[in-house]
Amino acid sequence: MNSPAEKKRCFVIGPIGRPGDEERRHADWLLDGIIKPAFETFKDFTVRRADEIVGPGSINSQVINQLWDADLVIADMSFHNANAFYELAIAHMRHRPTILMIREDFDIPFDVAAFRAVVFSTGEYKDLIQAQRDLADAVSEAIKLESVENPVTHARGAFEIAEKGDPAIQVVTTELLSLRREVEQIRSRLRSIGRSGQPVNALLPSPPPTAISTLADFLLGGSPTVEQLKILGELAKTISREKREKAD
Repeated sequence: MNSPAEKKRCFVIGPIGRPGDEERRHADWLLDGIIKPAFETFKDFTVRRADEIVGPGSINSQVINQLWDADLVIADMSFHNANAFYELAIAHMRHRPTILMIREDFDIPFDVAAFRAVVFSTGEYKDLIQAQRDLADAVSEAIKLESVENPVTHARGAFEIAEKGDPAIQVVTTELLSLRREVEQIRSRLRSIGRSGQPVNALLPSPPPTAISTLADFLLGGSPTVEQLKILGELAKTISREKREKAD
């Protein structure tokens, strides 16, 4: 990795496009208007995007090597770019600390919907400032992690439990995975509702509207309060009870 004199490496993946097209304008706004300013407080990091790699050789090999050796990866999921998801999978397999980002007018793909993402906009100057703050907070948390959580580590953990865990642990794991799917569905619906401008309570009659209203910020990416966690617990009980009733 890095010698004591070398800086840590942050590698940015996502759509880059061609000079002058919409994806390149988006990528440049994200890199120069949000990511690099956010890293001004992290002087021990260098930030690089794939098109900034210099030197001869296969660009694919160079990108993979950058991902392999990165201390932190920032993945922009906007435009649902196929190359970006391929590169994200490499980062996940390598267990690199990864921060997900996505422009507010795109849906977060299902496979990573359970993981916190920095949702941003470049519409106004204040949006850039807020995105810089949100990203800086995410970086601060990511570099403190002792272990990495992503779909690959979760899948392998679930496999180990299924193979070796005792029956009680397996039952709890199954319930938790089921609850995660329920929460992902609610999160996705809340994002769609937010973009449409429709009131949340009008389209989500169950669980009770008060619970949804209280949980909305948490499910959309905010930090949970004690009260929100209590309501989430009640929501889990409600879901489990409804499933038992349907099974009976």
